[in-house]
Amino acid sequence: MKRRPKLHALICLLLAWLSSSSSSATAQAAFSPEQPLLFNFFTGANESWFEYPETAIGGNYTIPTLLERPQVGIAISGGGFRAATLGLGWLRALYMLNITSAARYLTSNSGASWLNAAFSFQDKVPLDAFLGPYI
Repeated sequence: MKRRPKLHALICLLLAWLSSSSSSATAQAAFSPEQPLLFNFFTGANESWFEYPETAIGGNYTIPTLLERPQVGIAISGGGFRAATLGLGWLRALYMLNITSAARYLTSNSGASWLNAAFSFQDKVPLDAFLGPYI
């Protein structure tokens, strides 16, 4: 995978500056990690050489169950509570068509993210009960 060392170094410098420029001594004392902050930053998604880390075969971040699914993603647009309500209808329809279980990704922004989080992480009730009946 191609790396962007200059961008990586710039982000590290920015994070170091942000953590050292806090004016509150209590804020600095509250965050005292035992190890340095480690992160991976992937760029180039629009380049032909790019492989998404979660689907790169043999990579460190591969999620095998994603490789078994077709390259289908579901996107729910934002717009506050109305977006969440409309997205619920879309998810209900896609669930009834067995598309949600086949999709690799579910993404959202703004108000629809409230629905996405609940849909993706709730495990108290079956999805058909969570989505409700089609009327």
